[in-house]
Amino acid sequence: MANITITMEEETSVGWEFGVNVDALDFQVKLTKEYYEALTDSRISPKDLVIKSFEFLLKKESKESILRDFNIKDITKYFPEYEDVIS
Repeated sequence: MANITITMEEETSVGWEFGVNVDALDFQVKLTKEYYEALTDSRISPKDLVIKSFEFLLKKESKESILRDFNIKDITKYFPEYEDVIS
């Protein structure tokens, strides 16, 4: 299993920006408050959602195939089942 580490978390007026490291590869991830609430109903923290999202992605593709800079909501463009699995 890959080692997923949150290296930076910054809250903005519209959501959060995270720095994520997966086995020496760095990623920048955005998450809006609106999408976070719709997806989780605040049952888990934004940080945990990001980690679970990376776990989901890593089951689907290699870490090298994951976009280096993306919005969590964009995962559904590539994997329509994401919201059902995460919810």
